[in-house]
Amino acid sequence: MAERQSFAVRFRCRNCGTMWRETFFKGDRVTKEFDGVVVRDHRCTHGADCPYCRIVECPTCGAKEEVEICARYPLG
Repeated sequence: MAERQSFAVRFRCRNCGTMWRETFFKGDRVTKEFDGVVVRDHRCTHGADCPYCRIVECPTCGAKEEVEICARYPLG
């Protein structure tokens, strides 16, 4: 059975003003940390170089530390 995305997060860049939305799977964690918004994927390997986890980057200007979480909401 294929996994289904279960929630979405709306982001905003304080640098350029861009707003966008990304969807995530059950078990993913999206948190604001000192270096930006961090996505800890449900497939995380818990290693420093995990290929699944990342810092959210603005799709327009590339800023990382200026990204903020505006809203979270369930899908479906």
